[in-house]
Amino acid sequence: MTNIQQKERNKEIVKLRNDGVSCQEIADKFSISKQRVTEIYNRETTRDLIKREKKTKWSSHYPNFIKEYKEGSVIQEIAKKYGCSTRTVFMALKKEGLTGRGRQMLFV
Repeated sequence: MTNIQQKERNKEIVKLRNDGVSCQEIADKFSISKQRVTEIYNRETTRDLIKREKKTKWSSHYPNFIKEYKEGSVIQEIAKKYGCSTRTVFMALKKEGLTGRGRQMLFV
């Protein structure tokens, strides 16, 4: 199972669980154990809470980082423009699910 398939499966598990489907029914559907369904559900819902609650002083700039990156800017340029670290920009892009453009994502 690829990472993308696994993420989609996990989203479906959360959705089904939130819709009231039992862990055993979900486990049967995905051919996994009931315990694994519970683990995935707890991890995914906790991760969502952490994502929603965790704000940094740079959070308001994340949309700008993403826009500029999609327009072709590299991480170092974005970080320099906003006066933050390259790690801050990298993590914002990672949270958005953007993958690298080869070495250009990390190094100019």
